[in-house]
Amino acid sequence: MRFLLPIFAVVLAGCQAGAQELKTPGSYAEKTTVDGVERDYRLTIPPQHDGTKKLPLVIGLHGWTGNSQLFELQTGFAELAKKEGFIYVSGNGLGKPQGWNVGWIDLCGKKQDDGKYVEMVLDQVEKSARVDPDRVYVCGHSNGGFMTYAAASRLSNRLAAVGVVAGAIGISPKGGVRKTIDDPKGPFPSAILIHGDSDPVVAFLSGAKATLSGVVSQPEAAAWYAQRAGIAAEPTETTDKVAVTKTWSGNGREVRFVAVKNGNHDWFGGLTQQGPEKASGFNCTVALWEFFKAHPRPRS
Repeated sequence: MRFLLPIFAVVLAGCQAGAQELKTPGSYAEKTTVDGVERDYRLTIPPQHDGTKKLPLVIGLHGWTGNSQLFELQTGFAELAKKEGFIYVSGNGLGKPQGWNVGWIDLCGKKQDDGKYVEMVLDQVEKSARVDPDRVYVCGHSNGGFMTYAAASRLSNRLAAVGVVAGAIGISPKGGVRKTIDDPKGPFPSAILIHGDSDPVVAFLSGAKATLSGVVSQPEAAAWYAQRAGIAAEPTETTDKVAVTKTWSGNGREVRFVAVKNGNHDWFGGLTQQGPEKASGFNCTVALWEFFKAHPRPRS
């Protein structure tokens, strides 16, 4: 027994040291290095993080010309994380203005592997906080939405669901070569895909008047995603005064496509340069979090 006590003491000390490495509740400016380039992100650990219970993790990705801090203000995700008890990361792109390299388009202009950045941030946060591996989510707006699609492909085996606002899976120019994100190695995770049907920046329908008019149309992108999520069933459709919603369900997954009526390129319900967006009658942050809560990673 006396022989076992020192061993027990060493094991206990190791456990205590590991526990001390966990982040305490608060806001952090974190760094990581990807292919020799120093990168950063913002991390919010909610008050509910006591080191004993695994919590969901949401990674948010800003749009082109944005940054991690602005995205927190735009969406309110950091404050919602404190209230709802999930860990929140606000990722930071590269370039001036800042953006993401998603493969089919590089809006950071740095030819960096941003998919690897998202993966390394996830790895790092899982080491510093008690993350529930069955409730890891990625979401983004505009170029950050493009990056979210790319993350869904690269991390299909690790993500429970994604949320894309005003995003695109690729381009399909007239007479040109179609380019999209890569097919996933396994089925895509569940997804909620939100797009304004009058978006003047990332076209709702391919060829529509918009800054990026040659993108793959949003209805086609949603169906493409559902197919690669392994869902064979036809979608159901509902309409209300705010949006038309199509939902595909099967294979333990759900893909929900929300077309916001007369919607533009805003993060609906979020903060814009003109103040809070209210005209759409929709709230992206609430919709994404409610969807995430209902969709842990399937066991199949």
